[in-house]
Amino acid sequence: MKHHFLVLGTAILCAFIGSCSSTSTTAPASTGTYHIVSRSEAKPYGKSWEQWSSAWWQWAVQMPPDHHPSFGYGPLDTLQSGNVWFIGGLAGVDTALHRNAAAFTEGNVPFGTAMLFYVAGVELDTANGQYPFAGTTLAYDCRAGWDYIKFISGSLTVDGNNVPNVPSFFVDTSMCMLNLPDSSLTSDPRFRGGAPSKKCVSPAATCGIYFFIDSLSKGIHIIHAQGETSFGSGSLTYKINVQ
Repeated sequence: MKHHFLVLGTAILCAFIGSCSSTSTTAPASTGTYHIVSRSEAKPYGKSWEQWSSAWWQWAVQMPPDHHPSFGYGPLDTLQSGNVWFIGGLAGVDTALHRNAAAFTEGNVPFGTAMLFYVAGVELDTANGQYPFAGTTLAYDCRAGWDYIKFISGSLTVDGNNVPNVPSFFVDTSMCMLNLPDSSLTSDPRFRGGAPSKKCVSPAATCGIYFFIDSLSKGIHIIHAQGETSFGSGSLTYKINVQ
């Protein structure tokens, strides 16, 4: 199956963005302020969590992995607009793509912008004819994919402060239509683990763990995530300058 999640893994289906070892990515607890939106809030910023899961992937698939901010190869503001920006980890490509073993992304963010942070998850679509499997549905295969990767543990810190109970932010399967360009994340055969897809509009199913981080005060903020699945473990870091 084509699984995309935050994990160090094999060259077949999965790889982690990289262990962030640079001393510039670490920071003590900050005097700045921020807010983690409760998972119990039904419609943060006017959409359900399931709709935001789909929106995150709609943003993510628009760029090839070697020009993608989630891999450390593109500006943080790439294809970002509005009052919600998308950040977080991606996987599903072979380890040869991860030339930057200490992947680390930094950039400026407008004051008042909320960050939707993807920690781990699964996306399946029909673009290259692999899914759904015979006798199943995309939604079923997506949820089965999440069970398959076996998310064991994870943590998220903002400015050195731990966000508790990461698994409780799991967003269950949602369906959407993804607009896939020719040169995109899913058109790279290293990412898909199969034949590349072409430009199309494809049904898709997504699920995973997401955090909304908002009310960020002006100044530097360090967001760090790490996780472990049955495939291994890894971490990534964002350095954000709110202006």
